[in-house]
Amino acid sequence: MLVLGAGSGCLGAKSTAVPTAYGLVELEPGLVVAGDRGAVRGVVVNDAELPVPNAAVTIIGTDSFGSADDRGAFQFVNVTAGELLLRVEASGYTPGATPLLVSAGNLTSVTVRLLPDGARGAGYRPHVHDYWNGNTQYTLMDVDATVYQENSDIPRFHPAVSDVTRQYGMNYESSSAVYRIPVPSADEPPNLVFPGAAEVQVTLTWDPQDCTLDRLGLKYRTSATNSLVTLAPQASGTTFKIPVKPLEWDSGHQRVTFWDFYVHPANHATATTWKPGLLLGPIHVKIVAVKGDELPIEPPHEDFWGDATSLVVRKREDAPFTTATTMQRRDMSLEGGIVPPGANRMRMELWWSYAQGNGTAPSSNYVLAWRPGDASRETPITSYVTAADKFRGGQYLVYEIPLKPEQTDAFYQKRSNWRWAPAFEGHADKEFFPDGARSRTFQLQITVFRDAPGPVEE
Repeated sequence: MLVLGAGSGCLGAKSTAVPTAYGLVELEPGLVVAGDRGAVRGVVVNDAELPVPNAAVTIIGTDSFGSADDRGAFQFVNVTAGELLLRVEASGYTPGATPLLVSAGNLTSVTVRLLPDGARGAGYRPHVHDYWNGNTQYTLMDVDATVYQENSDIPRFHPAVSDVTRQYGMNYESSSAVYRIPVPSADEPPNLVFPGAAEVQVTLTWDPQDCTLDRLGLKYRTSATNSLVTLAPQASGTTFKIPVKPLEWDSGHQRVTFWDFYVHPANHATATTWKPGLLLGPIHVKIVAVKGDELPIEPPHEDFWGDATSLVVRKREDAPFTTATTMQRRDMSLEGGIVPPGANRMRMELWWSYAQGNGTAPSSNYVLAWRPGDASRETPITSYVTAADKFRGGQYLVYEIPLKPEQTDAFYQKRSNWRWAPAFEGHADKEFFPDGARSRTFQLQITVFRDAPGPVEE
């Protein structure tokens, strides 16, 4: 039998029916409430949608409190109208709270779900991420994109106003010029390849005034590899169809895609079959993801922390790199690791050393710049951010920075979006910097901290 606190009332035997949704419904015949008050009916269930009997139920800030019955059902009448908070407690479960909107003269129906003690949120058990919203396809990109040439002698983000029959001004035809399609900005549609995608369709369309080539090819890289796949050039308006495997999905919770798309002007297999021309303006790019038959069941979220409050996610001995005397910056990554959810502070330690007997040491020190996890993957190395160092001693440097939740790498993410790049002090905004004619070795260690242990994102 349902027990209710002072000022609340039982709605009778019919009230034990389990509601299926949260919201306002019409009052049952015979139910009477005061003119400025409403009623609340609910059920308490666990993560398996089974009733939780005898849970203690309280509407915070009111005189409505009591216990659910043996089927987890509860109800109150004459509840103060307004935006309220319902708190539920039961033995063996983490207490839960859910907002209520109580309207005068109406009945509010609510379902409260409790998790077993020790569960870290909805992700502690196998679950499904459904981002499709009932649709069978969605658009990742539908824009006029100004593609750009990268990894060349011209500035990395130089607009694509290029004679594609020449390579870097040399007098021979180029069959290897590749131009990157930029990902959408933050206000564009999402560019994640959602779990459950079976195919990605890419359509390239261009105006002859912007591109005098009769065909363009597509190169792409999925989130599962660093290798590019090349598709032969096709006429304007052709749709390239890319089959997608489960390992190539951007997984649930992921905030940044690791898919990349490029256009190229030449058919590498038969270079004599492509028509030379100019790439002068934007290309219209439409990318659509198509859903497969089944959505995947994701495994439980990984517990990266255990009882620890700090984790070394990149060790000093992991992948050190040695520069020659070219003075060109390089970036360093986590090499398969991630900055785990729940991290709220990061320590970065940089060591450097010089080869013996091959020139003079630099006249100044190095600094460290970085691309945080919420930055665009297209951020040039010259635009990495930096901050005041916490400690500097000899050939050793320490930074400590706070982390925002969106700067951590999400559950299931296969690669980290974080990058770090040592640079010569005073030249952190340059890809090339002056230095002594000595080769040098850099080592980087990254430690993250969780200053307030507890649940992380669900």
